[in-house]
Amino acid sequence: MWVVVAWFFLALRSAAGHGIALPITELAEEAIEAAAHAQFLISATIEDCGSEVSHKCSMGSGLEEDAMCLIQSVGLLKSEACLAKVENAARHFPAAFHHTRSNLEDLGHRTNRGCDVSSDVLPYIWSYHVHLQWDFGCKECHDTAMNWTDKFVNEFQPNAKMCRRFAFLTDLWNKDSVSPEHIDDHPLADMCIMSTMPPGGPFFHAEKGFAISTTMFHRVVPWIMANRPVNDKLYIFIHPNSGCQYNDLRHWSMWAGPSVRNFYDILKGCVWASCEDEVLGCIAFNHLGKNQGYGTCYESPTAYGKTGMSMQCKMTISPTSNTTTETCSKLAANPLHPLP
Repeated sequence: MWVVVAWFFLALRSAAGHGIALPITELAEEAIEAAAHAQFLISATIEDCGSEVSHKCSMGSGLEEDAMCLIQSVGLLKSEACLAKVENAARHFPAAFHHTRSNLEDLGHRTNRGCDVSSDVLPYIWSYHVHLQWDFGCKECHDTAMNWTDKFVNEFQPNAKMCRRFAFLTDLWNKDSVSPEHIDDHPLADMCIMSTMPPGGPFFHAEKGFAISTTMFHRVVPWIMANRPVNDKLYIFIHPNSGCQYNDLRHWSMWAGPSVRNFYDILKGCVWASCEDEVLGCIAFNHLGKNQGYGTCYESPTAYGKTGMSMQCKMTISPTSNTTTETCSKLAANPLHPLP
């Protein structure tokens, strides 16, 4: 029997170019139908946005080639509408063009760089993501997610900004807050908020997320455990960002409350420690070497004793709930830099 893993799509021509995805299927016929809907969504995105990158992408080379060029040229897009459409098209790309495979072992060419869980040391963690997932089309679930988002943001950073487009792949930490030129300060980066998205990428459910710093992690997790919605309509998924994206989500993640199935296999090619993805390179494109699917790679600032990396952290226990939290500030010659 031909067994595949795919989404079942009903593409919608909306302003944001969103599609609807139902859970995974093991029927080849449904996988092919899912791919057809995903291809329709991508084709519509090319039709709507291809003109913005016409000076780089000739278009007309075939759907997969045109989509690949458009996604790789996302930095040239000018309109917010097209940025949203191309971001969503990228998340649907693997389902559209990998549906004929009997398994996902060949989903991308893999060159492991420091991500072998059986032999490599644990890689450096640059930040964490908190993903909220809920059943797509469920109003109560959506309202629960939005209300909890407001509560979370008000608790930890009321002035939090949106993450940059494709930040879930191309940002090891929130570089809009701390630039690579000040890489030693990345543990103190501000939180940012990800867009609300329909199912796609490694997620079979609607989702929204946050990027949080490594020092913020110790404040956030105890709070999430104590404040997750009791109606069980929200699935809260937390994972580190090391560059080993498959391992980050598949092996080193955690759930607060109920869990759901994720499409981990789509990330099998994302195995370069301390490297960022080149839009969707490690998932859908050739990534045999640097700049072939992967973006910038960083040297991890692991020497916490050096100037600019010393941290002073204070753990406190809530007098009412007995939960612990930790706040950190930066030592060294620079002025004290407390966390928000």
